[in-house]
Amino acid sequence: MVAPSKWWRRPVRNAAVYELRLIGTSVRIDRKALMGGNMVVIFGAGATKACGGPLTNEILPDVFSLRQDLEREGYLAKLEEFLVENFHLPPEPMRQSHHYPPLPLVLSLVDTALDRGDAFAQCWTPSDLRVVRESLEYAIFALLEVRLRQIEHHYGRFLEALYETQPRAATLISVNYDIIPDNELAHLADRRQLAALPDYRCDIATDTYRRIQKFGTLLKLHGSLNWLYCDQAKGTARETTAVLDVRAETFL
Repeated sequence: MVAPSKWWRRPVRNAAVYELRLIGTSVRIDRKALMGGNMVVIFGAGATKACGGPLTNEILPDVFSLRQDLEREGYLAKLEEFLVENFHLPPEPMRQSHHYPPLPLVLSLVDTALDRGDAFAQCWTPSDLRVVRESLEYAIFALLEVRLRQIEHHYGRFLEALYETQPRAATLISVNYDIIPDNELAHLADRRQLAALPDYRCDIATDTYRRIQKFGTLLKLHGSLNWLYCDQAKGTARETTAVLDVRAETFL
């Protein structure tokens, strides 16, 4: 999804199909599909980027570029030590974005070692790796908290247009773990005088979420930041994401 400055709707093919147009993006909607409730919209990484959020490969470089503002309890220092020792990250004056390893690779290697109870490179014990894992979580949350304060509301304009166009709710699928679409669906429900949250079609184990009305179907294939708001959440996740979700208390 490319960042739109405006949207508009126009009939095509003798009004049998509607198009929701965003600048650089056109979503074609068949009327029969609308009436049958079969509309599916998929949001990839470009949707987050268009709103001002970081791509996955930008997270680590961005975190360390803002380390003076984001550092807390030595999390970033520990993460940097791990990356320098195991991924040959150069000293900071020489460091460039391409020197950072892919974030999914780092997470995968750390999680695999933890699952097996193995040391990493003989020097990093499982106890050390648990701190590294917490540091990674903190880095992701801290950066996204900053970025989500500055996002453009392209999602909101798109979803408003989509829900005005069709009589039944679409199924939204996101491969991103940010909560931009989650928040926009909640705001959309607010504008309809509904106190509601997205239906994630998975078991969110809090009584509040189970009781609250659902608005819209949102499938988060790679997980979601706000799903860490639960009784099992780590302190780092709770404390650093206080502003991420307008309804954060629902997941506590």
